[in-house]
Amino acid sequence: MGAEKALQAFLIEGAKRGVFSSVHDCAAGGVAVALAESALAGGVGFSVTLEQGESHRMLFSETPRAVISCSSEKVEQVRQLADDYGVPIHTAGTVSGDVLDLGTFRVPLEVAKDMFEGVFERSLRATVA
Repeated sequence: MGAEKALQAFLIEGAKRGVFSSVHDCAAGGVAVALAESALAGGVGFSVTLEQGESHRMLFSETPRAVISCSSEKVEQVRQLADDYGVPIHTAGTVSGDVLDLGTFRVPLEVAKDMFEGVFERSLRATVA
């Protein structure tokens, strides 16, 4: 089974079993954007340690991947399911607090929220002014 097909099958089965708290694809902006959008949607920060490699590639690569969150009680179920589908998995960190901590940089959740939600209004003001 191809890697992308295996990932999709894993995600579908995990959703059916209810083992995920959230899932976000990395197609538009990579892991960094997926984590930030998930944090903004949930109103909770995170702290992650990414896999070894060039930090910009780890953060912004748009290869077929997904960011998954689950309760600590379901981590082993998610690991086993990933193994069953041949999907590599990396436990990156925890969801908590009010900071988006990507290891190489940190942004307070409120600052990220203001930047994300206020960008359209600021752009319009700059264009009209």
